[in-house]
Amino acid sequence: MKFGFEFQYLDIPTFAALQGRGSWAFSGVFTQNPLGRPGTGSPVADLLLGLPNSITIGTPSDAQERARNYYAYAQDDWMITSKLTLNLGIRYEVTAPFYDANNRLANLVLDPGPLYQQYVIAGDSRLPRSLQTLDRNNWAPRVGLAYRGPKGFVLRAGGGIFFAQDEGFGVSQRMTNNPPFVGFGGFNSISDQLNVSSTIPLGSPLPARPAPKTYVLPANNTVQVRSWPTRNTIPYVQQWNLSLQKDLGKSTVAEVNYVGNSGVKLYGAYEGNQPLPGPGAVNSRRPLAGRVTSGQILAVEPWVTSKYHGLSARLERRFTKGYSWLAVYTFGRSLDMQSNLDLCDGCGGSAGAGAVVDTRNRRLNYGLSDQHVAHRFVTSGLAELPFGEGKPWVNSGLGAKVLGGWALSGITTVATGSAYTVTLNFDNANTGNTNWPNRIASGNLSNRTVDRYFDTSAFVFPAQFTQGNGGRNTLIGPGTVSTDLSLQRNFKLPLGDAGRLEFRGEAFNLFNTPQFGLPGAALGNPAFGTIGGTARSNRQMQLGLRLLF
Repeated sequence: MKFGFEFQYLDIPTFAALQGRGSWAFSGVFTQNPLGRPGTGSPVADLLLGLPNSITIGTPSDAQERARNYYAYAQDDWMITSKLTLNLGIRYEVTAPFYDANNRLANLVLDPGPLYQQYVIAGDSRLPRSLQTLDRNNWAPRVGLAYRGPKGFVLRAGGGIFFAQDEGFGVSQRMTNNPPFVGFGGFNSISDQLNVSSTIPLGSPLPARPAPKTYVLPANNTVQVRSWPTRNTIPYVQQWNLSLQKDLGKSTVAEVNYVGNSGVKLYGAYEGNQPLPGPGAVNSRRPLAGRVTSGQILAVEPWVTSKYHGLSARLERRFTKGYSWLAVYTFGRSLDMQSNLDLCDGCGGSAGAGAVVDTRNRRLNYGLSDQHVAHRFVTSGLAELPFGEGKPWVNSGLGAKVLGGWALSGITTVATGSAYTVTLNFDNANTGNTNWPNRIASGNLSNRTVDRYFDTSAFVFPAQFTQGNGGRNTLIGPGTVSTDLSLQRNFKLPLGDAGRLEFRGEAFNLFNTPQFGLPGAALGNPAFGTIGGTARSNRQMQLGLRLLF
């Protein structure tokens, strides 16, 4: 029996300047000749007069986040027979939401309940300092077994639940980046390029930042705010696996595996104030405009699910008699509704709040993961060359000293490509989000070229102010075929027992196979359907020496 307990105290300071220093632009518009504006005016003269054409002032992100976490587990490794072992365990986790030491947290509540559509600031007596309640229902059972069968067969199986933590949310996604602490500083003024009254001269007072205790989010606010659930739900993954291994003798092992997992309550981001498709200014058509906020809402919620199923076969010869090798083939399928679940700043691919085309039907985003690879084969090996002392050939004399001690290693990877999404090159639905085209055929081609990698005629523009049915990650990009090779040797030096000189000659992508990037996937762009570059460099070779002593 094993027992354990862990306590974590997290102290995470964050400082990002953002637009905290501000910027003032002088373009000469106020010293132009009103009767002949082109070619007149001086930016330096505008500066001397203290008349900026545009002003952008932000607020630094300055947070002192804290959290206390508690974890405990119990496990029993039970050898039922000499051939069968059972592992039983359970883990209990209390992962607390972060609070700020200076109460610099704010949140727009979109959960149903008495606080619905209210803007709350840390210190509000109706919520904890973290503005989220604690999730205490985090029990994680695990089970595993190993059975040693006849003729070198070994069967292994296991499954369990594994909880996550708040480890990777980007600084701009957090409640620390809400007005009035960050965002209220989003003051942006552009003059009419003629009248001095349309700018704020240098030395004039700028809009004052209100005190947090008295701050009220104005209904005409256009600065993006963040909304998190008031209950700190902890996401988790259910995992299971089954493995059959066979000892083939001569240090060789064969193995077949099945691995599966299901992600539950994973956090994802979407636009929480998305207007319905239609004409007119986007901000004026947002559902909460004029009542709560007219700007964007970065809504972060545990709405994402994921699934993975994979089969793999492995054949391995462990290092003996001067060489080893490994070959692995994997066939898998990965599905989710959003892939970059760390909500990183500036996420690419099909992730991010703006990539959810219809926030009222987020299930439409369920498709292949950004990192989905259906087939992947990797083989690698290491071989000591058969020359030198103790080897079969040229094992004495000067030849043994020159040719001995060399080793050759390499790895070859063959894999199918990753998934990508076809989009429009403009906001056809007029919702402020990514737009899909209509998909009228599969889009796959039997004879692909870099100039026409997919069937561009399979995607057409939808009617104005409508969202297409194209779907997320519906096409597969170019695969990978690459071989890397290394030749190496250690030369002993009279510098003690550890003294040696290590030489390495390496070639990456040895056969110079093009590793193409993804094709242009924005309908309406000239490069639509065309591959314009490679995802990995062409052949690279290098020589290296390293002295160890």
